Amino acid sequence: MTVAALALAIVAIAVGNWSIIPIPGLMAALFAFIQGVLAVIFGAIGRSRSGALGGLGRGQALAGLVLGAVTLGIIVLTAMVWILGTVATGSSTT
Repeated sequence: MTVAALALAIVAIAVGNWSIIPIPGLMAALFAFIQGVLAVIFGAIGRSRSGALGGLGRGQALAGLVLGAVTLGIIVLTAMVWILGTVATGSSTT
């Protein structure tokens, strides 16, 4: 679980960087969001299971958890900017 969390988080943050671009960014944001959620889930599971293994993989689980949360934050902020930009553009017509 810890390796999966870290790998998903790294890929999610790399794909999440494309969320700024208008058309491909929408698909990238959706893909990164799903991977970010999975990274957070696997990181939490990996952290809880690492206690039974004497702390083995605890750092990888924590890194996956943190990077997954950062990815989710980036995606949510980008979505808010897109929504606010769309609303501001739509309301400024006369």
